[in-house]
Amino acid sequence: MELMSKAEAHALVTEFWRKAAGDGADIIIRPESELVYRLQSWIRALTR
Repeated sequence: MELMSKAEAHALVTEFWRKAAGDGADIIIRPESELVYRLQSWIRALTR
């Protein structure tokens, strides 16, 4: 399994957040050990 670069991950999270929260929302990205779990939780919450 090939991991994406930090820049690619940043772009993916930014794109997701812009779609979820809108262009006017502030975005703060910080690496966390539970980031994948939290993203999955946000996606599930948004798609319910």
